[in-house]
Amino acid sequence: MDVADEIFELRQNLEVLEEKIEEVSKAAVEAKKTRDELHAKIKELAEIVRTEKESRDKVNEEVKKIKSMKDALVKEYDKKKEEFEKLQATVVPPSRKEERLEKELKRLEWEYQTSAIPPSKAREMEERILELEAQLKTVKQYNENREKLERLRSDLRETEAEFRTFKEKLDELANEAHAHHKKMMEAVEQIEALRAQADEAHMRYLSSNTQLTFMKAQKIAILKRLNEISADRNIKAQLQFYQKAKEKMEQLNEKAKEKISKGKRLSFEEFQAYVSGAEPLNLDQKKDVSKEASAEVSH
Repeated sequence: MDVADEIFELRQNLEVLEEKIEEVSKAAVEAKKTRDELHAKIKELAEIVRTEKESRDKVNEEVKKIKSMKDALVKEYDKKKEEFEKLQATVVPPSRKEERLEKELKRLEWEYQTSAIPPSKAREMEERILELEAQLKTVKQYNENREKLERLRSDLRETEAEFRTFKEKLDELANEAHAHHKKMMEAVEQIEALRAQADEAHMRYLSSNTQLTFMKAQKIAILKRLNEISADRNIKAQLQFYQKAKEKMEQLNEKAKEKISKGKRLSFEEFQAYVSGAEPLNLDQKKDVSKEASAEVSH
C-alpha cells in the first residue's frame, strides 16, 4: 500500500475511532449515572425497610406482652369461674330469713334466762336454741357465700370486659403490624427490581469501559504508526533536500570558478559555494533545509 493511502486510511480509522470513543464514553457516563441514581433509591428504600421492620418488631413485642397478660388473665378467670361454679352448686337458699331466726333465738334465750321453767321444758328450750343457732349459722354462711358469689360474678364480668379490651387492642396491633410488614415487603420488592436494573446498568458501564480501553489502545497504535510514517518521511525529505542543496552548491561552485576565470563578479550564493568548496551544508543551513522538508511533508 502506498504511504499516502496508508496515511489516509489511518486518519479515517482514527476519525471513526474517536467518534466511537466519544459515543461509548457518553454511554459509560450515562450507565454510571443510572447505576448511582438506582443505588441512591435502593439506599432510601433500605432505610424504609429498616424502619418498618423496627416498627413491626416493636408492635410484635407489644403483642407478646399483651398476650402474656391475657394468658395470665385467662388463668385467673378460669380459677374464679371454677370457684364460682363450685360455690354456686353448694349454696341453697334457707327456708327462713336471718332476721327472723335471730329474733326468735333472742326471745327464747331471754325466756330461758329470765323465766322459771320446769326441767323438761328447759331441755326442750335448750334443744330449740341449739337448733336455731345451727340454722342461723347456716343462714349466715349462705349470706356470706351469696355475697362472695356476687363479688365473683362482678369480677368475672370485669375480666370479660378486660378480655374484650385485650382483643380489641390485639386486633388493632395485628392490623398495625400487618401494615408495617406490607410496607416493608413492598420496599423489599422494589429494592429487588431496582437492584436488577442497577446490576444491568453496572454491566453496561463495565462493558463500555472495556470497549474504551480497547479503542484507546487502538487509537494509540494508530497515532504511533502515523508518527512513525511522519518521522520516516521527514528523514527521507531531509535527505532529498540535502542532496538537492549539495548539487546546487556544486553547480554554484563551478559557476563561480568559471566567472573568476573570466574575471566576472560573483553573487553572494556563488561566493558562498566557492568558499565552502561545495561541501555539505553548515549547521544553520541544515536547519533551514530540515524546516523546508518538514513543511513539504506536512503538505
